[in-house]
Amino acid sequence: MASKLGFSSLIGIEFSLNEFKVCKKNLIKLKISSRLFFDSIRRVDFQSEVIEEKYILIYAYNPSSIEIIAEACNNVIQAYPGKKIFLMYTNPQGDVANHITSPILKIFSRNKLDCYELL
Repeated sequence: MASKLGFSSLIGIEFSLNEFKVCKKNLIKLKISSRLFFDSIRRVDFQSEVIEEKYILIYAYNPSSIEIIAEACNNVIQAYPGKKIFLMYTNPQGDVANHITSPILKIFSRNKLDCYELL
């Protein structure tokens, strides 16, 4: 999906070992350039990850809690000032806007998918 939107690289963070293995296998099969982390999104040091693109898309799927998603978004905002950052949250537990430190704009909400721009 990211390559179809013009993203040239992907950073994946997965806490489930099974999902991590499936993701890695699919990325290799599709020949998509990526860096994968088998870890909690809370422990990733975004400051040390160089992202050249001017756009960053964060994709999160519930059961990740709003608090964990918001914490990750806040860390990405701090690590990459001046970048345009978007959040797609599938099957959301609620509205993340109250938990993110920067202004946030909900672009759309439909079919259990909320999309935001972090301003």
